Amino acid sequence: MNLNKRVKLLSLSVSTVALFFSTAIYAQSDRLKVHKKVLYNMTFQMDSLNTASKTTELTELLLSDTVSLFRTLHKAEQDATYAAYINNKVIQLSAPVVVTIGKINNLNYQILKSNTGQIKVYDEYSGSNLNHVKEINYYTEPATAMDSWKLSSDTITIDQFLCQKAEIDFGGRHWTAWFSTEIPISDGPYKFGKLPGLILRLEDSSKTWKFEFQSIQNVDEDIELNKKENVEIKKINKDKLFKDRRYYQKNMLSIMESNGGSIAEDRKAAQERLNEVIRKDNNWIEL
Repeated sequence: MNLNKRVKLLSLSVSTVALFFSTAIYAQSDRLKVHKKVLYNMTFQMDSLNTASKTTELTELLLSDTVSLFRTLHKAEQDATYAAYINNKVIQLSAPVVVTIGKINNLNYQILKSNTGQIKVYDEYSGSNLNHVKEINYYTEPATAMDSWKLSSDTITIDQFLCQKAEIDFGGRHWTAWFSTEIPISDGPYKFGKLPGLILRLEDSSKTWKFEFQSIQNVDEDIELNKKENVEIKKINKDKLFKDRRYYQKNMLSIMESNGGSIAEDRKAAQERLNEVIRKDNNWIEL
């Protein structure tokens, strides 16, 4: 391992970082004092039949003394912009909302994880970008969600870290993870964790979803989640959230019209285009 990476890891505890939910985590505005940041590239193929539909998003795993947060950097930038508006009232947010027909933002989540295995997921407006956000939904995963890892003796080296193989079935997929005990953090991308080291690579068996470690660094950041005006935070059943997301997608045109929107093209042609987009959006991370 090169010297720079060793220096980055000097402040890591020899024991696994303890992450847990305090009762405050369920307040309407969650605050985190972040001391470490891990970046992953997330590559995914939204049409399972078309490799050309692959795209890559940069994501971050933020670690505090009590909880970890996983989200895309795009989500982080959106929230930072909105927070600046709330604090200073200097950003004009009244521009018309531009909607791409059939496009559903199902990467709009914020995932909080504890060392007991509890997972809490915030998701805004059921992942739809049809209108301004009116409510933030959240649901929880059972504490046993990450208890069925099967460890292997297989090892590889990733970015000069020695990694061990582990496998798990989750969200309708079979996943293979490579984790390193050289980074003693029991966490990883998305909802994954509870291994004896940080997950550096994670891929499903269809090879259409993949997370790859990019960097780890010490930081000193204060983050406040869900700092938004006139927004209700509402608990929802996970299955209902996924069902609602599909409902919004399939009924996008009528929902737009009922909210006073207009369609700039022939209604029938717009519906056909919507149906085609939905047909190709068939490979969500949880099936």
